[in-house]
Amino acid sequence: MAVIIRVFRARIRPEHVAEHEALMREVSIPLMERQAGLLACFTGRPAGSNTDEYVMVSLWRDIASIRAFVGDDWEQPVIPDEREVAIIAATSVDHYEAFDEIVSGTGRYLDAPTT
Repeated sequence: MAVIIRVFRARIRPEHVAEHEALMREVSIPLMERQAGLLACFTGRPAGSNTDEYVMVSLWRDIASIRAFVGDDWEQPVIPDEREVAIIAATSVDHYEAFDEIVSGTGRYLDAPTT
């Protein structure tokens, strides 16, 4: 079974950046921490020429784990707090099946043949 990579993106209205980051820490991150099947989660704020897009990249054991978290409509973005509706200008979510993994400095790869 392959690890599933879920990439959630949200464009935040500039006047609501501080509020958005506070809600991420108060609601979204603690919610993610409680999910069975979640292997890792990274949140990111805009950097460089990106001025308004935040990202949450989560790694899941399988699609069933994502479904257990968000339901049968697992391919849609999830906004866990209604206060975010006025803050977010647009969202998207994409899913990927991991086919390789680099563990820095170990020379290990996900699909590397075992000897």
